Amino acid sequence: MALLKIKAHNLPFVKYGNSDNLLTGEWVLAIGNPFELTSTVTAGIVSAKARNIGILGDRNNLQVESFIQTDAAVNPAIVVAPW
Repeated sequence: MALLKIKAHNLPFVKYGNSDNLLTGEWVLAIGNPFELTSTVTAGIVSAKARNIGILGDRNNLQVESFIQTDAAVNPAIVVAPW
């Protein structure tokens, strides 16, 4: 983690959104570290909300899943090991 101090005023910024207010068809950014990749950013369109895909595997069917589905591409890294 890095901390920067910038001596400036009235800089532009991006507000955090509220996923409860998100609508199908809106553009979103996906930012994170999928598949142990670092510093990834991709854009996409929301195609569904509250998606349950059963990955938690709770035996009592009490898992909490509520994914936001987008068409944003998340590609796993291809690692080629030298032999």
